[in-house]
Amino acid sequence: MLKVRMNPLLMLAINFVIAIALFSFFKAIGWFQVTDTMPLWATVAIVGVINVFVGFVVGILLLLATPLVAIVACLTLGLGMLLLGPAVSYATLWGTASITGLFTMTTIWWQALVIGLAFGWLKLAPPS
Repeated sequence: MLKVRMNPLLMLAINFVIAIALFSFFKAIGWFQVTDTMPLWATVAIVGVINVFVGFVVGILLLLATPLVAIVACLTLGLGMLLLGPAVSYATLWGTASITGLFTMTTIWWQALVIGLAFGWLKLAPPS
């Protein structure tokens, strides 16, 4: 996630373009299968809106699983926490794919990790 200071509408537009690029890249290499019923930009727009609600639910589930997350962090000496962000990002996309049916994704673990990393790191966010 790149922290930048700019107009929120411009940031939203740039993130939308980044999401379209990621969807088309993963579609080109065969990790995403997108439905042909609507254009890719419309699919990405709908997925982006639904991702907000699915991300909220996944966040609540993550809060409920905090004791388990703490145990994994201790057992892996903190290295397991590096995979938490990509796992949450992939879980959000997977939940959105299950709800909408607009696209399907690969479930191979290392491809899921790459997808989660790409959608987690390649976006703009306001500075904290």
